[in-house]
Amino acid sequence: MIIVASVSCIYGLGSPIDYQEMVISLRPGMIKDRDEVIHKLIDIQYDRNDMDFKRGTFRVRGDVLEVYPAYSDGEAYRIEFFGDEVDRIAEIDTVTGEIKSQLGHIAVFPASHYVVPKEKCWRPQSIYWRK
Repeated sequence: MIIVASVSCIYGLGSPIDYQEMVISLRPGMIKDRDEVIHKLIDIQYDRNDMDFKRGTFRVRGDVLEVYPAYSDGEAYRIEFFGDEVDRIAEIDTVTGEIKSQLGHIAVFPASHYVVPKEKCWRPQSIYWRK
Protein backbone atom coordinates (compact mmCIF):
# COMPACT_ATOMS: atom_id res chain seq x y z
CA MET A 1 0.00 0.00 0.00
CA ILE A 2 1.33 3.44 -0.92
CA ILE A 3 -0.13 6.54 0.70
CA VAL A 4 0.56 9.94 -0.75
CA ALA A 5 -0.27 12.90 1.48
CA SER A 6 0.73 16.52 1.63
CA VAL A 7 2.29 18.14 4.66
CA SER A 8 -1.04 19.86 5.22
CA CYS A 9 -2.80 16.50 5.46
CA ILE A 10 -0.17 14.96 7.73
CA TYR A 11 -0.16 17.81 10.23
CA GLY A 12 -3.81 18.79 9.84
CA LEU A 13 -3.06 22.27 8.53
CA GLY A 14 -5.83 24.20 6.89
CA SER A 15 -6.27 25.38 3.37
CA PRO A 16 -3.57 27.77 2.07
CA ILE A 17 -6.30 29.78 0.38
CA ASP A 18 -8.19 30.22 3.67
CA TYR A 19 -4.92 31.21 5.38
CA GLN A 20 -4.19 33.81 2.70
CA GLU A 21 -7.69 35.29 2.96
CA MET A 22 -7.25 35.79 6.70
CA VAL A 23 -4.21 38.06 6.33
CA ILE A 24 -4.91 41.63 7.47
CA SER A 25 -3.49 44.16 5.03
CA LEU A 26 -3.28 47.82 6.08
CA ARG A 27 -1.98 51.02 4.44
CA PRO A 28 -1.97 54.64 5.61
CA GLY A 29 -5.01 56.47 4.23
CA MET A 30 -7.09 53.29 4.16
CA ILE A 31 -10.62 53.55 5.57
CA LYS A 32 -10.86 50.89 8.31
CA ASP A 33 -12.77 50.88 11.56
CA ARG A 34 -10.43 50.28 14.51
CA ASP A 35 -12.90 47.92 16.19
CA GLU A 36 -13.23 45.91 12.97
CA VAL A 37 -9.44 45.45 12.85
CA ILE A 38 -9.49 44.34 16.50
CA HIS A 39 -12.18 41.74 15.77
CA LYS A 40 -10.21 40.45 12.78
CA LEU A 41 -7.11 40.09 14.96
CA ILE A 42 -9.11 38.03 17.44
CA ASP A 43 -10.46 35.90 14.57
CA ILE A 44 -6.90 35.06 13.48
CA GLN A 45 -6.01 33.99 17.04
CA TYR A 46 -4.28 37.09 18.42
CA ASP A 47 -4.92 37.85 22.09
CA ARG A 48 -5.51 41.28 23.56
CA ASN A 49 -3.07 41.86 26.38
CA ASP A 50 -2.39 45.41 27.52
CA MET A 51 0.05 44.32 30.24
CA ASP A 52 2.28 41.55 28.82
CA PHE A 53 3.16 42.51 25.24
CA LYS A 54 4.53 39.35 23.63
CA ARG A 55 4.31 37.47 20.33
CA GLY A 56 0.78 36.81 19.17
CA THR A 57 -0.74 39.66 21.18
CA PHE A 58 -1.98 43.19 20.59
CA ARG A 59 -2.78 46.15 22.80
CA VAL A 60 -5.02 49.17 22.38
CA ARG A 61 -4.54 52.66 23.77
CA GLY A 62 -7.16 55.06 22.46
CA ASP A 63 -6.75 55.37 18.70
CA VAL A 64 -3.42 53.52 18.74
CA LEU A 65 -3.27 49.78 18.09
CA GLU A 66 0.00 47.90 18.60
CA VAL A 67 0.38 44.40 17.19
CA TYR A 68 3.22 42.02 18.04
CA PRO A 69 3.13 39.45 15.22
CA ALA A 70 3.57 35.81 16.19
CA TYR A 71 6.40 35.50 13.65
CA SER A 72 8.38 38.59 14.76
CA ASP A 73 11.81 38.73 16.42
CA GLY A 74 11.37 41.91 18.44
CA GLU A 75 9.56 44.32 16.17
CA ALA A 76 5.91 45.21 16.42
CA TYR A 77 3.57 47.45 14.44
CA ARG A 78 1.98 50.63 15.74
CA ILE A 79 -1.15 51.54 13.80
CA GLU A 80 -2.57 55.00 14.49
CA PHE A 81 -6.15 55.77 13.54
CA PHE A 82 -7.81 59.12 12.96
CA GLY A 83 -11.51 58.33 13.06
CA ASP A 84 -12.05 55.45 10.64
CA GLU A 85 -8.86 56.12 8.68
CA VAL A 86 -5.46 54.50 9.16
CA ASP A 87 -3.37 57.62 9.78
CA ARG A 88 0.12 56.19 10.28
CA ILE A 89 1.87 52.82 10.52
CA ALA A 90 5.25 52.43 12.19
CA GLU A 91 7.56 49.57 13.11
CA ILE A 92 8.50 49.82 16.79
CA ASP A 93 10.89 48.14 19.19
CA THR A 94 8.84 45.97 21.56
CA VAL A 95 10.98 46.73 24.61
CA THR A 96 11.51 50.49 24.33
CA GLY A 97 8.56 51.48 22.12
CA GLU A 98 10.99 53.46 19.96
CA ILE A 99 9.88 54.00 16.37
CA LYS A 100 12.29 52.26 14.01
CA SER A 101 10.68 53.19 10.69
CA GLN A 102 7.52 54.46 9.04
CA LEU A 103 5.77 51.88 6.86
CA GLY A 104 3.60 52.24 3.79
CA HIS A 105 2.02 48.80 4.11
CA ILE A 106 1.81 45.91 6.56
CA ALA A 107 0.40 42.42 6.31
CA VAL A 108 -0.45 40.74 9.62
CA PHE A 109 -0.51 36.96 9.20
CA PRO A 110 -2.53 34.66 11.49
CA ALA A 111 -0.94 33.77 14.82
CA SER A 112 -1.33 30.06 14.05
CA HIS A 113 -1.46 27.81 11.01
CA TYR A 114 -4.54 26.17 12.48
CA VAL A 115 -6.97 28.99 11.70
CA VAL A 116 -10.26 28.15 10.04
CA PRO A 117 -12.90 30.61 8.83
CA LYS A 118 -16.13 30.56 10.86
CA GLU A 119 -18.08 29.49 7.78
CA LYS A 120 -16.10 26.23 7.60
CA CYS A 121 -16.33 25.30 11.27
CA TRP A 122 -18.40 22.21 11.93
CA ARG A 123 -21.25 22.77 14.36
CA PRO A 124 -22.82 19.62 15.78
CA GLN A 125 -25.96 21.45 16.90
CA SER A 126 -26.77 22.34 13.29
CA ILE A 127 -27.10 18.63 12.43
CA TYR A 128 -28.75 17.23 15.55
CA TRP A 129 -30.97 20.10 16.61
CA ARG A 130 -32.81 20.91 13.42
CA LYS A 131 -36.50 21.65 13.76
